[in-house]
Amino acid sequence: ALLSDVPRTISVEAASDALLFQVPRAGIRRVLDAVPGDWMYMHRLSTLNATLALKILAEVLALPPRARFARLLLRIASPDGSVRGLAVDAQNNVYIASRWSHWIDVYDQNGAFLTRWGGSFGGRSGQLADARGLALDQEGGLYIADLNNARVQKLARGAPGWTQTNINGFGDRDNIVARPLQAFGGQLYAGVYNRRSDDPQIWRMSPAGVWTAVMTNSFGDPSNMDITRLIEFSGQLYAGTENWVCDDPSCNTSHSNGGQVWRSGDGVTWSQVASAGFGDATNFVVIPLAVFGGQLYAGTDNWDVAANTTNGAQVWRSSTGNAGAWTRVASAGFDGATDNHGAHSAAVHGGYLYVGTLNSVDGAELWRS
Repeated sequence: ALLSDVPRTISVEAASDALLFQVPRAGIRRVLDAVPGDWMYMHRLSTLNATLALKILAEVLALPPRARFARLLLRIASPDGSVRGLAVDAQNNVYIASRWSHWIDVYDQNGAFLTRWGGSFGGRSGQLADARGLALDQEGGLYIADLNNARVQKLARGAPGWTQTNINGFGDRDNIVARPLQAFGGQLYAGVYNRRSDDPQIWRMSPAGVWTAVMTNSFGDPSNMDITRLIEFSGQLYAGTENWVCDDPSCNTSHSNGGQVWRSGDGVTWSQVASAGFGDATNFVVIPLAVFGGQLYAGTDNWDVAANTTNGAQVWRSSTGNAGAWTRVASAGFDGATDNHGAHSAAVHGGYLYVGTLNSVDGAELWRS
């Protein structure tokens, strides 16, 4: 809604156990514990200091719900006036709007960063221009006093029919891609790429919906920069990697030690079953993995950086998945036309195994066997 004056505070008085912090124009922060009949006004406060606010909030939230504010008065001062709006949801996560910001940062009650809402400056829907007062409703919708847009915006969780199951980035905003997903042993696994460290990770979701990291160190090889595929075969979970190494801090030159394949019987302990691009380091990535005819197939993308050329896509297979038990069944881009330098997808259909290629010269091709 557009307002005739700039909005600086907002509240949602709902029958929930959420704590709502507002920032009125006069500088009086009202803190509402919305359990019916158990709310109160608090002391006059100056602007908030984020570190101290989170410390005091942790103390407050450790108290029983109906005693939280009866036992503690919030007096928080910030010389720079950095924090302008603060709210706490039913899970005790803390939402903070900072001065001149166009985003809302979310922390857990111990101060660990969880995620960020918004992030784009402007006046369109979903954009912000100096977010101020904050409030949350019972459904987790976030109401924002959008000062320089003279309006109140509501940011809702998700889209109709869809529910987000993880915290953004699994708690790290630099985890920007969750690419392969695979069910295994009654749990869901996700391969994750981190743009800050170039370290791939694997997370899994329990039947109760809780995500935990099961691999965060690139399988012990920092040259593994991504996990490209996850698949189950013969009671084991397999993962393919992309492998790349910068030769200097600016990555002006680089090389690959060759893509790898790893497997685990429990999702936690991993062992390597294919290394160095199946013996050819120019196979820098293992992308598709597929099960067909009782065997595990793996496709590669091939690029020789030093020569600036390719030897063509390859496909390898194994009946056991064991180390040293892989056989090459396709090479040189299938037909000797090495413009098919990558095998990028694979699927079983109608009694055939299909493989799709990357070909930037003649166009993508599909091959089957």
